[in-house]
Amino acid sequence: NHQVQVNAFHCTTVISACGKSTLWDSALSLFRRMPDLHVMRSEVTYGPSISACAKSGQWELALEVLGAMPEVTLITCSAAISACTKDGHWEMALALLNQMSASRLDPDTISCSACITACEKAGAWQAALRLLHAMPLQSVVADRICYNAAISALASGGQWLQALELLGNLPVRP
Repeated sequence: NHQVQVNAFHCTTVISACGKSTLWDSALSLFRRMPDLHVMRSEVTYGPSISACAKSGQWELALEVLGAMPEVTLITCSAAISACTKDGHWEMALALLNQMSASRLDPDTISCSACITACEKAGAWQAALRLLHAMPLQSVVADRICYNAAISALASGGQWLQALELLGNLPVRP
């Protein structure tokens, strides 16, 4: 009599599927039930749980899941930053980025671009520009998403001269 027992793989697969279907409440319900099912949570289960909340605009719940992690990782923190981006909570996104540095996690292009995008959506063009200019100091290379979001933030804020200047500083393809 061989019975298959629920494991972390099963839970993660279902949590991911629920997240893709914007069933954040089902994803979170399973995530919260994992200890009752005698299944250990790990980065592999925290990440999809945070992403499920993020995709449905449940940024506070995404932060709650992140806060429950024994040790925050670059991937889970970036997912939480993305959750804040969707609802325009740029200050929280920047706080998470700063928390990464305090936790000895090096921000990457993805986490920085998510923060710049959060600033852009909220009309915080000064913060977007500061972050873009600070990226090289942290050895992070800005990609086109970073520049697009910063230029959009400047344009939305009526800072067309700075937007033109930033555009003029971009490398031209050969």
